[in-house]
Amino acid sequence: HASGPQRSATRLYWGSRNRLINAARHLPPASLAKSVVASLGFDVLTLAQQRTRVAAGAVARGWLDGARQMHRERAARTSVERRRATRSLMSMREAIAEQRRLGRL
Repeated sequence: HASGPQRSATRLYWGSRNRLINAARHLPPASLAKSVVASLGFDVLTLAQQRTRVAAGAVARGWLDGARQMHRERAARTSVERRRATRSLMSMREAIAEQRRLGRL
């Protein structure tokens, strides 16, 4: 609750940015690519629901800042650690189901 309403610009920005940064830090290349595509899909679904310029701007800034930091984050983990993290990934279908369960979609 500290960052405001569930679909505030602050939450949209940080969610978009942090998904990219965490994927870059923790996932091997193939899983990273899948995660970025899934993150894009999630943000497209979110923007389809929000349909505001403020939401689109927040998500765009999150993607820009996240993409800028991805290279640095890649150096934070070894390839062995990234392979281990891949085992805990969930599918896009599972992620959407979880977001619906939480009332976010």
